Amino acid sequence: MLSLQGKIVDKTTKNPLAFATVKITEKQTGVIADDNGQFLIRNFCKGGYHLEVSFLGYETIRFFSVIERDTFLTIELVQHDQLLSEVTVHGDQNENKTQVSQVIGNEKITEEGNKTLSDLLESVAGVSVIRNG
Repeated sequence: MLSLQGKIVDKTTKNPLAFATVKITEKQTGVIADDNGQFLIRNFCKGGYHLEVSFLGYETIRFFSVIERDTFLTIELVQHDQLLSEVTVHGDQNENKTQVSQVIGNEKITEEGNKTLSDLLESVAGVSVIRNG
C-alpha cells in the first residue's frame, strides 16, 4: 500500500496552514493537516485520485494526481478575500426578567436634602432598611 503526504502552505508567505482539509473523492474520505500544515494519508493503491484542498479564507483547489509510489506534495493555497454586504445579528430577550432598577436622581436628593441616605432609599419600592444604634 502507498501513502500520500504533504504540506499545505500560503502561496505568498509560504507559512503553513494549520488544520487545512484534504479530501479524496474516490476514497470518500479526508484528513486534516496538523498544526504545521502537514498531512498523511495511508492505504493508497496505484491509480489516479481527485483531491480537494480547502482552508477558511483561501480558495479551494481541486486537482487530479496519479499515485504510483509513496508521494509527497507541497500544496499552495491563495488567500481569498470576501467582502460581506451585510451582517445581521439576532438575539432573544430573556422574558424572565426579575431585576428592576430605580434611580434616585439629583432632583430628589436636592428636594429632600434634610434626609439621610437610608431615609431616601426607603422610598424605593422593595427596599427596607435596618437601623442599628
